[in-house]
Amino acid sequence: MILLRINWNVPILARPNDTRRESPGWQRQRWDLFSRFVLPSLQRQTLTDWQAWLRCDPALRRLTDPMARRLRDPRVRLIYDTPAACAVLAAQDPLRLVVGRLDSDDLLHPGALARWNQETEPGLIQFGHGYALHLPSGRLYEWNHPSAPFIAHVGDGRLVAEALPNFGGNHGKVHLKARRIDDARWYMVLLHGTNLCNRLRESWRRRQLTGRERVTVLREFGVRL
Repeated sequence: MILLRINWNVPILARPNDTRRESPGWQRQRWDLFSRFVLPSLQRQTLTDWQAWLRCDPALRRLTDPMARRLRDPRVRLIYDTPAACAVLAAQDPLRLVVGRLDSDDLLHPGALARWNQETEPGLIQFGHGYALHLPSGRLYEWNHPSAPFIAHVGDGRLVAEALPNFGGNHGKVHLKARRIDDARWYMVLLHGTNLCNRLRESWRRRQLTGRERVTVLREFGVRL
C-alpha cells in the first residue's frame, strides 16, 4: 500500500507567522485546486491501493469539516489526530508500505505511484524532474528541481511512526540521502501564487512546451484548463 501525507492547514514550523491557512478564502482556494487537479490525478493512478491523509489543524475544524462532507472517495481522509491514526494503521502491521509526501496543489502522473511501488530497497526515494504549469497563463514548462518535494520512504509498518512526520527533514536536503528517480517526469507542480513554492522560479524553469507537445502532456496528466 502507498500512504500519502498531505499537509492541509497544519502549522508550518518554517513560517510560524503565516496565518493565511486560517482564512476561509485560503481554504476555498486550496479546496478548488485540490478538487480540480490533485484528487483527480490520484483517482487516475494505475495503482489503486493507496490512501491520502489530509493533515488538518484541530483548531480549524470549522473550516475543514464542511470539506469532509464533499469527499466521495473513501481513500481520502481528513486527519486531525495524526498519532492516533498512525497507531491504528501500525496495528495492522503492513509487511510492505510506501509512505509518500504530496502537497495539496501538485499533480502526479498516472503511473507515479506504481513507479514508487517498484522500488524494493528500503529507504528514501525522490522523484527528480517534472513539469510546472503556470495557472494564470496556462504556460507549461519542464521543471528541473534540485531536490523536489516528491519524496517517499520504502519500508514496512514501522514507517508510519518513523517516516510520516518529516520524511528525513528539510526536503531541500533529502537529495543528499535519497535515491533519485529520473527515468521520466512523474509530477506537475501548479504555479498559482507568490510564495517560493508556487511561483515561477528561473533557476528551476527550463524549456517551455508549446503546441501539440503541451496538449499531449496536459492530456497525459488529465489537466483541463
